[in-house]
Amino acid sequence: MKDRAMKVIDIVYLISMFALPVQAQQQSLAVGEAIPNVSLYPYLSEKDTVELYDYKGKWVILDFWSAYCGACMKSLKRVEKLQNEFDQDIQVILINNRDKSDEVKAHFKDKGWEIPANLLSTTQPLADAWFPHNGYPHQVWVNPQGVIKAITSELYATPEVMEGILSGGPAAMHLKQDISLELYEPILSLRKGSVKPYFYSAVTPRLPDNNSSIINYRGHRLYHNLSALSLFKEAYEIPSFNTKNHIIVEVSDSTRARLVAPHSGSSLDSINSYYQWQQDNIYCYSFYLPAKLSEKERLAIMQRDLNLFFDHHLGITAHIEKRSMSCLVLSQEDDRSAQRVDRKNNSSQKEITIAQLTQMLESNLRQSQWRVVSDLEEELTVSISLQGDLNDLDSVKHQLKQQGFRLIREVRALPVLVISDKQYQ
Repeated sequence: MKDRAMKVIDIVYLISMFALPVQAQQQSLAVGEAIPNVSLYPYLSEKDTVELYDYKGKWVILDFWSAYCGACMKSLKRVEKLQNEFDQDIQVILINNRDKSDEVKAHFKDKGWEIPANLLSTTQPLADAWFPHNGYPHQVWVNPQGVIKAITSELYATPEVMEGILSGGPAAMHLKQDISLELYEPILSLRKGSVKPYFYSAVTPRLPDNNSSIINYRGHRLYHNLSALSLFKEAYEIPSFNTKNHIIVEVSDSTRARLVAPHSGSSLDSINSYYQWQQDNIYCYSFYLPAKLSEKERLAIMQRDLNLFFDHHLGITAHIEKRSMSCLVLSQEDDRSAQRVDRKNNSSQKEITIAQLTQMLESNLRQSQWRVVSDLEEELTVSISLQGDLNDLDSVKHQLKQQGFRLIREVRALPVLVISDKQYQ
């Protein structure tokens, strides 16, 4: 008795569902759901209006298409062949809510092709609401009982697939999932964090906060709210100290104003001008790269990206070249300076590489505005002690001499980062 009551309820539910006005069925439909009845309006033929349910008992393929879609033109030939071969078992219904009838007819006339009479062509706007899609062709397969079995691409519209289905085989097709693509929406947001990207890089305007930072985490790197000059400095590994001796900016005054922030000042106008400069000239750059890439390879990609973007955005490019400049050259008096010492016996001395030593000297002597370089191997470890005022060049030179080093002024051709615009190239 209970089973019979359930069957009656099911029948009443089905009757009530199909009795609803078509307008109430505007939500999208999914595989496994029954398709409602709807009137089909002729599009490229002289047929009278027909009902979708007129084709119950047959497989129905709803083919959404556009006359200006190359893949659709190929698909139309495929479904024409399918309709001719299985005319008693299927009905292909072409749905075009995109193109005007007269334009399509003219388009087909130019190509010397016509819609065959056995392919029903319609403009049923409700169909787009039932089966939202962005790309064409877009096909919906409905079984003889009116149940949606697949929402898929045009590739399955073949005689082989149709024969298998008509022989009782499953309609196990790969389902097509359309997403709404916005031109200016980052594609990573469409993934919703489901998978890691293979590779991406992007330059955007500044984020609304007033902070700046560099975040590096598991292949992701974000340079957050930096000027173009600062981004190039990071890409080419220019030290943050004594920048003037590592970067040469050869640009017009108007371009320089885009690269160097004005002083914020203390007046309302000057502070507002400073914030406006940040709004117009601060950027974010981020990338995700395969883990197997070395840091050198990562920086090379960053250099490429920044040059490509800022060449078009500001008309500037950056590259490393050698320029003659005054510098301080670190060298050895004798072999004593390369000997390791027992830290227990001399706690004021510490081991340091030549690269670290030259960096430390340049950082402390930056007021001298000279580069500090060395002819020694950068990875050579030395033991050294420097005390007192390290901004005093004479004092530093005296202490180095006592420990077997020399610091001599010279003019050398040294690599520098040159940022130039087209006016100077």
